[in-house]
Amino acid sequence: MAETEYQNEAVLFSGSVLFLASDRLNLNLSGNYVDSKGALKTGEMPQVPQEVTDNIAAADYDFSSINQYSDLAYAQFDVSVGAEYVLSPRVSLTADATYFDLTDDKGYVYGVETGSFYVVRTGVKIGF
Repeated sequence: MAETEYQNEAVLFSGSVLFLASDRLNLNLSGNYVDSKGALKTGEMPQVPQEVTDNIAAADYDFSSINQYSDLAYAQFDVSVGAEYVLSPRVSLTADATYFDLTDDKGYVYGVETGSFYVVRTGVKIGF
Protein backbone atom coordinates (compact mmCIF):
# COMPACT_ATOMS: atom_id res chain seq x y z
CA MET A 1 0.00 0.00 0.00
CA ALA A 2 1.22 3.49 -0.82
CA GLU A 3 1.50 5.89 2.10
CA THR A 4 1.07 9.65 1.90
CA GLU A 5 1.30 12.52 4.34
CA TYR A 6 -0.44 15.86 3.79
CA GLN A 7 0.80 19.06 5.39
CA ASN A 8 -1.39 22.18 5.61
CA GLU A 9 -0.69 25.66 6.95
CA ALA A 10 -3.39 28.31 7.16
CA VAL A 11 -3.64 31.81 8.59
CA LEU A 12 -7.00 33.54 9.08
CA PHE A 13 -7.78 37.07 10.19
CA SER A 14 -11.36 38.24 10.56
CA GLY A 15 -12.97 41.34 12.01
CA SER A 16 -16.17 43.30 12.05
CA VAL A 17 -17.49 46.59 13.42
CA LEU A 18 -21.11 47.60 13.96
CA PHE A 19 -21.80 51.29 14.40
CA LEU A 20 -25.20 52.52 15.59
CA ALA A 21 -25.24 55.92 13.90
CA SER A 22 -28.73 56.79 15.16
CA ASP A 23 -31.91 55.14 16.40
CA ARG A 24 -32.78 54.30 12.79
CA LEU A 25 -29.40 53.85 11.06
CA ASN A 26 -26.95 50.97 11.60
CA LEU A 27 -23.63 50.82 9.72
CA ASN A 28 -21.30 47.82 9.51
CA LEU A 29 -17.87 46.98 8.21
CA SER A 30 -16.28 43.54 8.08
CA GLY A 31 -13.31 41.82 6.48
CA ASN A 32 -11.53 38.49 6.23
CA TYR A 33 -8.11 37.34 5.07
CA VAL A 34 -7.06 33.72 4.54
CA ASP A 35 -3.62 32.49 3.46
CA SER A 36 -3.45 28.73 2.97
CA LYS A 37 -0.78 26.35 1.73
CA GLY A 38 -0.92 22.59 1.51
CA ALA A 39 1.22 19.84 0.07
CA LEU A 40 1.61 16.09 -0.05
CA LYS A 41 4.97 14.78 0.93
CA THR A 42 6.55 12.40 -1.56
CA GLY A 43 4.95 9.01 -1.15
CA GLU A 44 6.60 5.66 -1.36
CA MET A 45 4.96 3.51 -3.99
CA PRO A 46 4.74 -0.23 -3.34
CA GLN A 47 7.05 -2.59 -5.14
CA VAL A 48 5.25 -4.62 -7.79
CA PRO A 49 6.28 -8.27 -8.16
CA GLN A 50 8.46 -9.03 -11.19
CA GLU A 51 5.91 -11.43 -12.74
CA VAL A 52 3.40 -8.57 -12.92
CA THR A 53 5.79 -6.12 -14.57
CA ASP A 54 6.95 -8.82 -17.05
CA ASN A 55 3.36 -9.17 -18.30
CA ILE A 56 2.68 -5.41 -18.52
CA ALA A 57 5.60 -4.06 -20.49
CA ALA A 58 3.96 -0.71 -21.25
CA ALA A 59 3.29 0.12 -17.58
CA ASP A 60 6.51 2.01 -16.88
CA TYR A 61 5.07 4.81 -14.73
CA ASP A 62 7.02 7.57 -13.05
CA PHE A 63 5.37 8.59 -9.76
CA SER A 64 8.13 10.99 -8.68
CA SER A 65 6.04 14.16 -9.02
CA ILE A 66 2.53 12.85 -8.36
CA ASN A 67 2.57 14.46 -4.90
CA GLN A 68 2.69 17.95 -6.46
CA TYR A 69 -0.74 17.57 -8.09
CA SER A 70 -2.55 18.25 -4.81
CA ASP A 71 -0.37 21.16 -3.69
CA LEU A 72 -2.23 24.37 -3.04
CA ALA A 73 -1.29 27.95 -2.26
CA TYR A 74 -3.88 30.67 -2.20
CA ALA A 75 -4.81 33.89 -0.47
CA GLN A 76 -8.36 35.16 -0.18
CA PHE A 77 -9.45 38.62 0.94
CA ASP A 78 -12.89 40.14 1.30
CA VAL A 79 -14.21 43.37 2.75
CA SER A 80 -17.84 44.39 3.19
CA VAL A 81 -19.60 47.61 4.09
CA GLY A 82 -23.31 47.90 4.74
CA ALA A 83 -26.15 49.95 6.13
CA GLU A 84 -29.60 49.29 7.55
CA TYR A 85 -32.24 51.98 7.90
CA VAL A 86 -35.09 51.06 10.24
CA LEU A 87 -38.50 52.21 8.98
CA SER A 88 -40.46 50.52 11.78
CA PRO A 89 -39.75 47.85 14.42
CA ARG A 90 -40.39 45.15 11.78
CA VAL A 91 -39.32 46.76 8.47
CA SER A 92 -35.84 47.94 7.40
CA LEU A 93 -34.12 48.96 4.18
CA THR A 94 -30.71 47.37 3.67
CA ALA A 95 -27.76 47.98 1.35
CA ASP A 96 -24.28 46.47 1.30
CA ALA A 97 -21.30 46.01 -0.97
CA THR A 98 -18.60 43.34 -0.77
CA TYR A 99 -15.29 43.06 -2.59
CA PHE A 100 -13.70 39.59 -2.99
CA ASP A 101 -10.15 38.86 -4.16
CA LEU A 102 -8.57 35.42 -4.67
CA THR A 103 -4.94 34.76 -5.55
CA ASP A 104 -4.39 31.11 -6.52
CA ASP A 105 -0.73 30.24 -7.02
CA LYS A 106 -1.07 26.48 -7.71
CA GLY A 107 -4.20 25.66 -9.65
CA TYR A 108 -3.43 22.08 -10.63
CA VAL A 109 -6.96 20.67 -10.63
CA TYR A 110 -9.16 23.45 -12.05
CA GLY A 111 -6.48 25.81 -13.31
CA VAL A 112 -5.41 29.05 -11.68
CA GLU A 113 -8.56 30.75 -10.39
CA THR A 114 -7.08 34.12 -9.52
CA GLY A 115 -9.54 36.99 -9.77
CA SER A 116 -11.73 39.49 -7.99
CA PHE A 117 -15.34 40.66 -8.06
CA TYR A 118 -17.84 42.93 -6.34
CA VAL A 119 -21.29 42.11 -4.98
CA VAL A 120 -23.79 44.92 -4.34
CA ARG A 121 -27.11 44.12 -2.67
CA THR A 122 -30.12 46.12 -1.59
CA GLY A 123 -33.23 44.87 0.07
CA VAL A 124 -36.12 45.14 2.43
CA LYS A 125 -35.96 43.23 5.71
CA ILE A 126 -39.31 42.23 7.20
CA GLY A 127 -39.57 40.70 10.65
CA PHE A 128 -42.42 38.39 11.65
